[in-house]
Amino acid sequence: MAPAVTAWNALTGDGSGLRPWQTVVTQGSGGVSLLALQFAKALVARVIATTSGPEKAQRLAELGADEVIDYRATPDWPGKVLEVTGRGADRVVDSAAERSSSR
Repeated sequence: MAPAVTAWNALTGDGSGLRPWQTVVTQGSGGVSLLALQFAKALVARVIATTSGPEKAQRLAELGADEVIDYRATPDWPGKVLEVTGRGADRVVDSAAERSSSR
């Protein structure tokens, strides 16, 4: 449930909320990003997803991403977002996860 709450708050939690037809960039293909993509599409937003590799890109497209950018093939992905939108994104969902290991 925490990933869903995190994704929802990233899109709506600042009080102004995501509006229809705004552009959201989701980074990666983890749980928060996948949920943010789905929530944003439900809110009628345009979603540009970034990921690493064709298999992940295909999955993001199947889940509804309007555009998918492979950041390994396109290191200047922010420039690509600007090129695709003509103005940039209204929101960026960056859900960097920290991993730890027990010894």
